[in-house]
This record gives sequence, C-alpha cells and structure tokens, in this order.
Amino acid sequence: MEVANGICEFKGVSNCYIVLNNEIFLVDTGIPGRSNEIINYMEKNLKRDPKDIKTIMITHHHFDHTGSLDKLKRITGAKVAIHSDDAEYISGEKVQTGSLLMRHW
Repeated sequence: MEVANGICEFKGVSNCYIVLNNEIFLVDTGIPGRSNEIINYMEKNLKRDPKDIKTIMITHHHFDHTGSLDKLKRITGAKVAIHSDDAEYISGEKVQTGSLLMRHW
C-alpha cells in the first residue's frame, strides 16, 4: 500500500517498505515467508522487475526485519546495507541472546 509518494508499506509483525527514488530500495524484509508478497507487489502493482531493487537496507538484525533477506537477496541480486554491529548477526558470526522472539531465525 502506498503511504506517501513513492513509499509502499507492508504491515505485519514489523513493517517493511519499498522506496521508489532514483534507485528502488527495500527497507527491511519482514518475517520469513514475506518475500512472495513483496515480489508480487513489485510485479503486479508497480509493474517492475524485482531485480530493479538495487539495495536492501536492514535497520537491525532481528528476525522480524531480516526473515526474508536471504530469499529477496537471491531473487533481486540487491546489495545489502546494514550497520557493522548488526552484520555479524546476519552472517552468523554472532548469535542473538535474550528473548526467543528477538532472535534471528
């Protein structure tokens, strides 16, 4: 759903966004299994190829923000932008401690 000119929001456990600017980028990827919804929206609503997403920006490493990252990166070929402190969780070098709900799947 377009929430502002050039910004499409996907609501859920945590929100993710497609931003249409000079370059299309995705902010977060949502929980695991969210990739099909994002790809279908790109193709059907925006009439764009998923490979038009050039960057996936991750706000932080929790699973509800990164759950569909692997699949979307494979489909789009996009580069991933993430803070260096969070990158180690995505790569598996560090493991999230604390509540199970906040752990990376």
